[in-house]
Amino acid sequence: MREITTESPWFVGKLLMTIIVLVALCAVPSTYTSADPTATVGLDVGAEPGVQTFASFYRGEEFTAGVWIEDADDLGAYEFTMHFDPAVVQVTDVQDWGFLGSGGRTVPDFPDPAIDNDNGTVSFARVSLPPGQGADGNGTLAVIFLEAVGIGTSDLELDVRLFNTAGEEEAPTVVDGQITSNLEVGVDPTEKSVTLGITETVDVVIRGATNMGGYQFSIDFDPTKIQIVDVEDGSFLGSTGRGVFPVGPDISDGTLTFGAVSFGTETGPDGEGTLATITFEAIGLGDTTLHLHDVQVYNLTTGLWDTPNVLVDGLVTVLQTYTLTVDVAPEGGGDVRVNGEIPTSYPAEYTFAYGTNVELEAVAAEGYEFVEWIGDLTGTENPTTIHMDSDKAITATFSSVYRLYKLYLPIIMKNYIP
Repeated sequence: MREITTESPWFVGKLLMTIIVLVALCAVPSTYTSADPTATVGLDVGAEPGVQTFASFYRGEEFTAGVWIEDADDLGAYEFTMHFDPAVVQVTDVQDWGFLGSGGRTVPDFPDPAIDNDNGTVSFARVSLPPGQGADGNGTLAVIFLEAVGIGTSDLELDVRLFNTAGEEEAPTVVDGQITSNLEVGVDPTEKSVTLGITETVDVVIRGATNMGGYQFSIDFDPTKIQIVDVEDGSFLGSTGRGVFPVGPDISDGTLTFGAVSFGTETGPDGEGTLATITFEAIGLGDTTLHLHDVQVYNLTTGLWDTPNVLVDGLVTVLQTYTLTVDVAPEGGGDVRVNGEIPTSYPAEYTFAYGTNVELEAVAAEGYEFVEWIGDLTGTENPTTIHMDSDKAITATFSSVYRLYKLYLPIIMKNYIP
């Protein structure tokens, strides 16, 4: 092992830098009294445009918090400590972001940030050295790099000291931040319309998983609207190569309960994915909520079942459908655009859910003109709409623009042409 002595270049360099920083930060005149705050220092959490003091992330997601300053005046050094809940969020790094040196002064990359993820504190300081002016105006002092590791909300509380280039300290106005780390389980899609008698699927998805080893959930539904046909484990739990053992489904009195556990030597999956796919048949008209409850996610790292702090329910709407039959007369006299599309042949049939308004437009062929609608839609309005509350059949009628010419042409030729 290399012996470090008071004569080694490494020791001397560290000693000199420490002296410079301490002198710059602590050289406050003996007659010093703190001035009224003129600058404001705060936290910008996340990556959205503009300053935001609160942001929400999924567990396992990495993000940043910028330490910004407004109305700086001859800033020569800064020091801050941020307090946080280490069960919810952890700090991975802190970097100076260039504002302190914007007046031309040199900012040494020293000392390293003091990160204590056991007690939930991080301290950071930078000093600028002459020549050059102190920093003025607005900018970002430093950026804190963090990771959401738990479930819940953590305040991000700042203690800040500012010094001008003469070593005089100012106690700024401070704006703290807050983050929420989420473990979310929800129904996807959150809303789905289905046709009576049709079999469809929805997924149960997770966001914010960490080394997941199992899950379980229950969903309440209206058994007069849908009937559960099958439930299968999704692709996420076994995505790292672990074996998967499904438990259930248990379906009783409008409640579905399902789960799965994994086994193997591989780590569990992180992030987001599909826990399960539910297949159901629409058996009655109307709405049913898919209400998630009693959701647990097993964490292989802690050996504990985590309770998600965000649950997203689903909504299934069962609709009756009706048939719209569209025709033209005479054949070749024109077309009908149905919601902007022209059918390939006539008569054409379309299926629409109850209550749908369908847009219709008669388009005459060359040499023809539109006359009127007949059938379950009458009149000459064009374009128009038809409301689907039953099976309906409509025909667009056209007439030739040459009919009068053809009628009177023989008379004209007989009487006026020698």
